[in-house]
Amino acid sequence: MKLALRIDVDTHDGMRDGVPEIRRILDRHGFVGTFFFSFGPDRSGLAVLRAFTKPGFVSKMMRTKATSMYGVRTALSGTLLPSRPIAVKFPQIARECTSAGHEVGVHAWDHVAWQDRLHGWSLEKTVQQFDRAVSAFEEVFRCKPHCSAAPAWYALPHSLEAQERHGLRYSTDCRLPFGADGDPGNELEGAFLPEYGGKAFKTPQIAAGLPTLDELLGRDGWTLERVADVWLSAAGRDTAVLTIHAEAEGRIYAPWFDGFCKSLKALGGRLTSMDALLPPAGTPLPRRRLELAEVPGRAGKVCCVVATRATGCVL
Repeated sequence: MKLALRIDVDTHDGMRDGVPEIRRILDRHGFVGTFFFSFGPDRSGLAVLRAFTKPGFVSKMMRTKATSMYGVRTALSGTLLPSRPIAVKFPQIARECTSAGHEVGVHAWDHVAWQDRLHGWSLEKTVQQFDRAVSAFEEVFRCKPHCSAAPAWYALPHSLEAQERHGLRYSTDCRLPFGADGDPGNELEGAFLPEYGGKAFKTPQIAAGLPTLDELLGRDGWTLERVADVWLSAAGRDTAVLTIHAEAEGRIYAPWFDGFCKSLKALGGRLTSMDALLPPAGTPLPRRRLELAEVPGRAGKVCCVVATRATGCVL
């Protein structure tokens, strides 16, 4: 009984305060996860422009009490206040994650720029941004990354092509659809080979299926207790991916996340790193098609798994 844990680190304060707190919680319960780091500037203040480009953004910010969760300093970062570096500012905190047995991977160089501008970038620009994140990863960890996670699950064919050049073991750039009960089921869970924009890619993908805290909380009667129940139920499948954020479960919701971990452990469950979902090398994998689609509770479209077809094989 387990859940694969993806931990996104998007901001300066999430890196400084949230990562150590999540690590303490996981260490306390004997759990591990996969930390995906943003390395460059925290320009979270620019996200306010999504109010004009992404339907549902304002209501989501109000529903999740974003100012309380992120703090005023982060909300103004890159606008009225200067941006601050994220993981490159705290290399020791990042390295402590690997020392404690957690998996680490690339999230982004500039998280906000990727999320808001990827659709207008050329392949050359996308490669430049991804390579810069990879270089920062190598500087911090003194090794090459073997996994990556697209910011806010926003990926396009040219971003998968940029990743393809690095020989990653896997990426987690996409989502699974889920119903009103918050459970995506297990039909499309697990590693697969992606097809996107009519092109087949060889880097395996692992889709995140479970809805995040900020997608559910406060919407249609969802409470913290109900969110925890959905997450706990999914642990019985051993194939589900749970995503948390250093800015939420590592700060204002840290006590609740600690309680969730305690409940999971009491049921005989555990949290694992995402590479635990990879099959042995050479195992045939299904090929699944990706496209942009809406996910309930999230502003704007994200990369989603929409179909399964022929069987492929990991190269």
